[in-house]
Amino acid sequence: MADTTGAHKQTARGLHFFSILQGARAALKSIDGLRARMWQGFWVNFIVFLALTIAFNVALYIFVMDPLVAYIFGEDSAWHNFGAVLGWLLQFVIAAVVAVIGLRFTIALTALWYEGLVTKIIAHFRDVPQMPFSWSQTVKGIGSALLGAIRDIAIGVVLLAIGFISMVGTPLVLVAEAFLAGKGLVGTYTDTLKSNGLPLDALRKPLKWLPLQVGALPMLLALIPFVGWVLMPIASLYLVIGLTWECEQLQQKTLNSEEPPH
Repeated sequence: MADTTGAHKQTARGLHFFSILQGARAALKSIDGLRARMWQGFWVNFIVFLALTIAFNVALYIFVMDPLVAYIFGEDSAWHNFGAVLGWLLQFVIAAVVAVIGLRFTIALTALWYEGLVTKIIAHFRDVPQMPFSWSQTVKGIGSALLGAIRDIAIGVVLLAIGFISMVGTPLVLVAEAFLAGKGLVGTYTDTLKSNGLPLDALRKPLKWLPLQVGALPMLLALIPFVGWVLMPIASLYLVIGLTWECEQLQQKTLNSEEPPH
């Protein structure tokens, strides 16, 4: 149990994107072994994410976008170059959406590992049993991840279809994907609380609009091919760690304010 007497003051309004990044730094500095735990399993997460993102985008270009441009504009027509540019612009948006979907899938696939990180931070503030490794829970988690992946792909297809609507479609897709990505990251914390039977009431209001702020960073990174994709898993780790730290600070402040004076 940590002494939170000297914790920085936190309010519901103060729980935002920048405070979360600051919280990640504070957590990694304050909790022994958290940094090492963070990197455990990271490379598996990263390799799966990057492989899926690159493979899907390459396949999409070879089997869908290139033939589609050739069919609509013709291979030898004067419009072919224009069609190729239009196809690349569309591929750029699709690649960003696919990268965010891939990030959500890899987070779901390694949910137990993420929950272990969250539990370690929560245990810094209050008594929580550490989650033991279980093959049955791992298999169950993978099954849930596959179901979640099917759901994410279905949502992604709908969003991509919306993206074809000029002017309105693309911004709507980016905002929706940012919200869904942030919801997945916030869900890592809230699901861990629920699985351990810990209260969430004091955090419902500040968490209401937080997913969009949290998901904005992965979405922006998704718009930067390769370099941004490399940084997305690292950013998601920092966001989950910082979110958990800041929420626990807020939870402790709320509980302390409710205690009757001695």
